[in-house]
Amino acid sequence: MGSVRVRNVFGITKYTCQEMAAEFNNQTMKVRFSEANRSGNTMMLARLLLQNKICGNLDFSASDFLGYESDVQRSLETNAILTDLAVEYSNNIDILNSILSLKINALQHLKLTHSLCASPAFSHFCEMLKKNKKLLEIDLMDPSGLGDEACINLLLDTLKDHKSIKHLSLHIRNIRPTDQKETSLIKSLQKHVFISRLCISSSLISREFTKALLYASKEQSPLTYLEFYNCQVEYDDKAKLQSFHDNGSLSHLAFYEEPRWDVLLKETNGSLNKGKRSSIFTDNGSSNFVQLVTLLLREDLEQN
Repeated sequence: MGSVRVRNVFGITKYTCQEMAAEFNNQTMKVRFSEANRSGNTMMLARLLLQNKICGNLDFSASDFLGYESDVQRSLETNAILTDLAVEYSNNIDILNSILSLKINALQHLKLTHSLCASPAFSHFCEMLKKNKKLLEIDLMDPSGLGDEACINLLLDTLKDHKSIKHLSLHIRNIRPTDQKETSLIKSLQKHVFISRLCISSSLISREFTKALLYASKEQSPLTYLEFYNCQVEYDDKAKLQSFHDNGSLSHLAFYEEPRWDVLLKETNGSLNKGKRSSIFTDNGSSNFVQLVTLLLREDLEQN
């Protein structure tokens, strides 16, 4: 599908936004707007959510709604079926407040990418997490990875006794033997049970850290997904991890020589080339049609 008029899809009779791209795949609705008219973006998101009766997962960029965070919060709260939020560029306190203060009982999973780049925003995020009693899963598996030692310590300390959050997906970079990042991770892996998916980049993996990873991935333990990017892992340690994957304790294990950014870029380009922008390929290679809608409205109101 190429481009369609916004009015023809949603029955809108007034100028709403200049440009919008929407992708509907299974139960996920992914929307991106032009930043030229954030007021119009907010109106369109409200209409989308008001008419949404199927998609439980919403993927959007916080940068499309700067200055309208409270309106976004009200729009999100009108949709009672949302269970998952994936938010890009959530780097200001207002959007974090809007997301983590949502009065949606069904909301269970929050994924943040290209977010929490500044220490004040990260600290505020952790403070808001302490107050949230509804989320079950947090996904911080950002392509670039979390490298700030203080932020990692604060996050792990926040989640160790959390009442509702049971699963954390995390990407960490630049771990060195006996540094504070390794020490904090070992403690969490051995004493707490919330790290379920872990990506590690540009790190030196010690024997002690490997032991903690093996301990956390034993049968009925939470850690089931493990990836290494551009890391130095001893041959024997790699073999032990592989044995845990072979016996099913680790459902996913991968080692890459390249940085994670490069791997993800290659995977994305491969999917685009195979899918030709109108289909998506699942893990087993089958092609499922994706409703890919590019919504362009460039006409003046007088022409409508």
